[in-house]
This record gives sequence, structure tokens and C-alpha cells, in this order.
Amino acid sequence: MAKDNKIRIAIVGVGNCASSLIQGLYYYKDAKDDDRVPGLMHGAVSRKNVVSAVVIGSMLLSSNGCVVATGTAKPIESTINPAMTETYTPSTETAMGTPTAAAVTEIQVVTVTELPTDTATETQIPTETATATATEVVKIEEHELMPQYTLEVDQKYMGVQIKASLITDASLGFPEAKITLPESTYAQYITRVIYWAWWVNATSETHEGMSTEEDYKRFMELWATAQKTDTEADWKKVEFTTFGNDLNDGNGYAQEKMTFWPMHTGDAPEGVINFEKLSIAVVDGTKVENNDIVSSDYTSAMGTNLDSNILYVYVGQPMENGYYSLLSKNVASGLSSAPYWLGRRGKSTNEPPENKTIKNFLLNGGLQTGVTHE
Repeated sequence: MAKDNKIRIAIVGVGNCASSLIQGLYYYKDAKDDDRVPGLMHGAVSRKNVVSAVVIGSMLLSSNGCVVATGTAKPIESTINPAMTETYTPSTETAMGTPTAAAVTEIQVVTVTELPTDTATETQIPTETATATATEVVKIEEHELMPQYTLEVDQKYMGVQIKASLITDASLGFPEAKITLPESTYAQYITRVIYWAWWVNATSETHEGMSTEEDYKRFMELWATAQKTDTEADWKKVEFTTFGNDLNDGNGYAQEKMTFWPMHTGDAPEGVINFEKLSIAVVDGTKVENNDIVSSDYTSAMGTNLDSNILYVYVGQPMENGYYSLLSKNVASGLSSAPYWLGRRGKSTNEPPENKTIKNFLLNGGLQTGVTHE
């Protein structure tokens, strides 16, 4: 699957609407994301703008809806009539303008089928031997993170090999932001995130009441043993479920129940997913799509996304508060809610609470963001 952040469009039915679409893509191709553009509600949506749209194919329909031609798209410029040379430039215009009626001059047809013949008594229907070309379903591109800084950790903690990362995403809008922690501090934090998901949703045992430090130590012993023996019986002891989205299914953001073996690299039984690495991504939840808005003011967000063998947890900061949201204490607060999010029992989109113990652990452990109050 391509990861170029493009929106690929296949046009079904080539007529006036298709013509208007092609004209608009050409006319607005130089519009900036933050321009107030006459004719467009927004210059960009979720960091995708006009130039993100790429026409990859078209299908011509007969009057009764049968596909009679399919085509592959040429570059937009090659389909524009020379008479339509004007493109959008920032100004005080109030409308797009009136392009010529013949603005789109060519659609490159590569496969043509015979039109059904209409008679006074019957309408012929294409048979199973008709040569109409099947249409490929265009999947939704879901990869969207743009890391501007990544902390990588690959070390043992309490006998468990921890592989994790902490991403500062460009969607935050602060190029100077750089969320860092000592590797040992981050490794312990990651174990606490996974431990809580297991405590709430373990498949091999049921936990009641408040967890204790002894419970945490027991889990770490079970986890270390599973990594050492690599037997199904031992991995079952640290197996847990949570709700996540598969970034590679092409279906868009959809949380489904998943069963995991954490940081396991071998084969797993049917129905169980390995993730070799846990990555926490600090994002602006209003500018990325693969998360749920979880606060009543529609600013904070959380999301869980699986990309092959990497499990991502999105921590969306409420960036309408500007730099204030990236102060260390506020980033620590957001990170402290990740265990509760990963450990939820359903598709709940309620805002997970702050864990003050984990927040203080991160702050005392050396969390820095590169953003300070001036």
C-alpha cells in the first residue's frame, strides 16, 4: 500500500460533474493550506489538500448503467483545454470564475465494450461473456503519522526485552517540540501501560479489586518467562485483549477487538496477534484521523492502531491551548492516561482519567518536551 498521503480517485460516469472536478483540481492546485480560498470551505482537511487528490482512472456508463469504457488518467494538465489557463491565486475574488465549456478535452480510453442494443420489444442485458473490465476497489490510505522526533528504546527491564518508541508528531505544530525521557524511565513506563491492559483484560485469569505492586511484579515475572521459554502455555499467561484499528486493511478507522501477545516475535496461534514494539505517538488529535475524540470540548483524543508488528497508541493533546499543551506537566498528564485507554473493556470513547502516580513518575524521571513557558 502506498504511503504518499495521496487520495486516489476513480471516476464512475464521465460527464459535467467529472468535468467540474477535473477543472477544480487544476484551478486550485496552487492554493495554500491556510488560504481563505473562495469556492473552498477549507484549504486542507486532516493535512490533505487539493494536490493530494490524484485521478487514477475513469469509467464511462451507457444510459442503462452498463460500463462501456474504462480508462487510466493522464496528468491533469494534459486534459485541460489551452483556453483554460487561469489557476487560483490568493486574492479577494468571490467565485472561481467561469471556465470554458470544453475545458476537459480528452479522456484516455483503454478498454471499450460493445453497447447493448435496444429494440422495441426488449432491452438486451450483457451476458457472462461480456468484456466489461472489473473495477478494482481503491483502499483508504490510513498511514498518517509524520514524526519530527522519535525516541527509540530497545533494552531489558526486569528480565523483559522492551522495544518501544515515543513519537513527537509534526501535527502538533511546534517544530521545536521534542519529547524525551531517559530510556530506562520510558522502558518502565511502557511495562506499566501493558501491565494495566493485561490486568483489566487478561484472557487466562480474572482480576478483581485494585492492583498492587506485587501484582505488577508477578506480571513481569510471567512476561519474562514467556519471552525465555517461548511456549504457548507461558504466552497465554500474559495474553490480553484490547480494541484497535488495523492500519493496513484499507477500511478506515474502525476499532475492533484484538488479542495480543506483547513483544513476541515468533509464531502465534490463530486469532492471536503479535506486536514486537509498542509506540506512543503524541499528536494533535484534531488533525489526525485514526483516533477518537474523547473530551467533551472535542479537543483531546486517543487511538489504538496496529501496523503489522507495531502497536501504536495515539495520545492527542488539546492543541487549541497552543504551547501550554506541550508543557512537560501536560504531556505527562496525557501519557499517564495511555494505560487506561489500552485497558478499556469496550469501544468506549470516554476520556480516560489522568493517572497521577504515572504522571509524577514521568516528570520526576526526566520528561522534557523542548517547549517552555515564555
